[in-house]
Amino acid sequence: MRRLSGDAFSRSRPPTLAATSAPRGSAPTAPLSHQATTRPRSSGALDSVSGRVVWTARAQRGVVGLCQFLQTLRTASPTDIVLLVWDNGPGHCHPTVLAQAAALEIERRWRPTYAPWTNFIEQRWRWLKHTLLHHHHRADQWHQRKAEVAAFLDQFAEGSQALLRYVGALPDSVVKVHQPSSRRDDG
Repeated sequence: MRRLSGDAFSRSRPPTLAATSAPRGSAPTAPLSHQATTRPRSSGALDSVSGRVVWTARAQRGVVGLCQFLQTLRTASPTDIVLLVWDNGPGHCHPTVLAQAAALEIERRWRPTYAPWTNFIEQRWRWLKHTLLHHHHRADQWHQRKAEVAAFLDQFAEGSQALLRYVGALPDSVVKVHQPSSRRDDG
């Protein structure tokens, strides 16, 4: 069985931290683009055992994009039982999306909406944003940015222990909490 944590993220042409990356009253150090701001959406799923990432990208996510994403998940694991855990956002609960998941024999489990700390893929998106998207100087080089994002995501296509460690899915990455001794010292 493949247990996948799934969700989507948006990226935009300008760097997300550009407006806050300079002293007050001065120009941002990361230049903004004079072109239209586009916000393509990517959907992805992280296998919490292997560290494998399956993802798709579209100009807009919507029902069609989610159905395409489900087909990509099934294609990536044609014979496995696929359990997709994602939030109960409106697109995920759309009848067409639910019918597509049922037709592809993808089981679904729901996470609470707006609870990103419960979803490993959210940590994956955070790594991508911190590495490539928050403070870059190539807002007008959109095709190059898209290729960099694709290369970053594709490096996990075969799985990654480093990724599992980063998202907190490996037992050795769990922080051990000091337990007080049960011995009483009456002095």
